[in-house]
Amino acid sequence: MANNEKRDSEDVPWSLIVTVMALLLTFFIVMPILGVMYYDMFIVHQAAVHEVKKMKQLRREILEERMYGK
Repeated sequence: MANNEKRDSEDVPWSLIVTVMALLLTFFIVMPILGVMYYDMFIVHQAAVHEVKKMKQLRREILEERMYGK
């Protein structure tokens, strides 16, 4: 019985090491990748908003030109 108890206590550090490695992998590899992805999405969103504003302005100018002439 003493050998089984000793074996069980030796298994605990391995599971702890695996858990810590998974957390380190998550924070130091996955999180920066997600940060870059979200930053790219933000930049693309800002560019899309800018283009929509330009299209609205152009449409407004075209409509004014049609209504009032040159």
